[in-house]
Amino acid sequence: MIFIIVGVLIYFNGVGLTVPKFVLIISISFIFLLIKFTEIYRIKDWWGITNSGFVQSLGLLNKNVREVGFSSISDMDVHKPFLKDF
Repeated sequence: MIFIIVGVLIYFNGVGLTVPKFVLIISISFIFLLIKFTEIYRIKDWWGITNSGFVQSLGLLNKNVREVGFSSISDMDVHKPFLKDF
């Protein structure tokens, strides 16, 4: 979405069309909010792999950290849709 907005603004500038200031301000604000919410989501919930097992961290202010050792895992299933990568 960010690339589309920036691409449209660059195209308008390249063609010689003037972009109104309020459209530019709204576009920049939207891009900033998209980046902020993406980063907050990335920081809020994450998984990690250590030498002894998996670590799961949930929450932003009230963190809930859970560690699961490799010896505690009895089995694992992987479900991947066929067209997920396209």
